[in-house]
Amino acid sequence: MPTTKRMTAATKQKLFKTVVQLADELPYNDATLARVGKAAKVPTAQLKTQFVDFTHLLIAVQQYILDELRDNVIEGTAHLPPGLDRVRTATKVYLDHSLLRGGLRVWLLQARREQPELAEGLRRQNPSFAVVISTEFHALGWPYPFAAARLYLAAIQEAARLEQIKGESLAYVREAIWDIARFYTRQVKVGAAK
Repeated sequence: MPTTKRMTAATKQKLFKTVVQLADELPYNDATLARVGKAAKVPTAQLKTQFVDFTHLLIAVQQYILDELRDNVIEGTAHLPPGLDRVRTATKVYLDHSLLRGGLRVWLLQARREQPELAEGLRRQNPSFAVVISTEFHALGWPYPFAAARLYLAAIQEAARLEQIKGESLAYVREAIWDIARFYTRQVKVGAAK
């Protein structure tokens, strides 16, 4: 029986990018491991040495996209001090990234309903994002910064869903999120001044 070589990091990157591209072109139900392999020019046998099935490939792609999002947020906010401007910039980066990966987002939403392993990966990631946001809210003096961060993250995710439906950035939705953060910060300052 011939041995199949392990997949290199470069091949995985190419494969993940192919999945992102196919998600913009195909409905989720038409996607298969073989179809992705053919589009990426990676033999199905080699794919199966790394990913048992299409669900496991999607789990890896979901993590790749979450890592990409994290890196984009860090890069986009590194020059800013803690505070509302950094929160706003991070929110914009998050929403822009979600819109850019719209097809994949649709695939993942559908797959998460059918495959609990995918939903579990996202559930584990959300608290990490909330911890990062909560440090910003803590610096702003917000009471209950972690709880506020979880709620703020839920608002961002809902905004991403609304933009996904429209297929474009929605300024009024983004301003509504920003108004919530700005209003709450003002209330905290007024309360501290009393």
